Amino acid sequence: LHMASKYLMDDLRSKLIRIVEQEWPLYLSDMEDQDRILEDEINCHEAFYAISRWPAHYIPEPAAAIALAEDFDIPSILPFAYYDLLRCSPGSNWDEEFSKSLKDVVFRFEVTKSGGKPARWDHLSAKSLLKMIRLQEYIEKQYDTQFQILRGKVFRCPAPRSECHKT
Repeated sequence: LHMASKYLMDDLRSKLIRIVEQEWPLYLSDMEDQDRILEDEINCHEAFYAISRWPAHYIPEPAAAIALAEDFDIPSILPFAYYDLLRCSPGSNWDEEFSKSLKDVVFRFEVTKSGGKPARWDHLSAKSLLKMIRLQEYIEKQYDTQFQILRGKVFRCPAPRSECHKT
């Protein structure tokens, strides 16, 4: 993309952008379907078989995708790349996990479980990392708000309000 942009090869640049966009879903249901397929492959077969069917290192890595999207103006992949990044473990580095796995012949990690997937954290700019932290804070607030609303509906006291809080 860098060379295509630098030398004004617009057709090539457009084709490369389409390839990058195809790696990321357009809808949440598409991402969930992809996750379900990966989980089935990992859970239903031995690790080697799952890796040989769908190598984990071919799964799009969100931090590098975000950096690429922001550098080359590809906003279409950002929502799901950030969503996927929120599911990554801040203490787990993609390249370190991959280099360890080459020694073990297996590169397997929890793909869809919260906090299980490694990322290339050092690819994120400070601005991108701040966006991710703000997004995480927003989601946590929404979760808390929705939980409080649900809790209020589930534990609603049928007695008059003045009698509900008497102990």
